[in-house]
Order: sequence, then C-alpha cells, then structure tokens
Amino acid sequence: MPHDKPDDRKHKSYLYPHYEFVDESRHIRCMRQYALGLIGADWKMCRPDKLSVARRQGVAVLDQHVGPKG
Repeated sequence: MPHDKPDDRKHKSYLYPHYEFVDESRHIRCMRQYALGLIGADWKMCRPDKLSVARRQGVAVLDQHVGPKG
C-alpha cells in the first residue's frame, strides 16, 4: 500500500498556515529557538538547518506576536 511508506509522511498538507525558517548560522538558529520558547510557540527541527512551527497552537502564538501570514 503506497500510504504505508515512511516517506509519505514527509509530504503533509496543512489547511492552515505554518512557518518554516532556514538558517545556516547555528547562532541564529539558537536565538530563534530561544525566542520561540519565550513566547510559548512549539517548534521542531525538520533538518539540521530548518526549523518548523506547524502545530496549530504554535502557529496561533506566532501569529499573535508577528501577525498572521498573508
């Protein structure tokens, strides 16, 4: 069954906006992680250089602080 492949989970579609940040600088990534933690936005590292805020609660918190994505 094609839906059982682990790689299929990497291609999720979202019905609401989500945020992705790509930074080569470890220092900038750490500052972003710290700032997101301060405001209570859940995040995860998708790759070593890519941070994602995709859960509804985290997106809502980020929207409150920076405004919704347009």
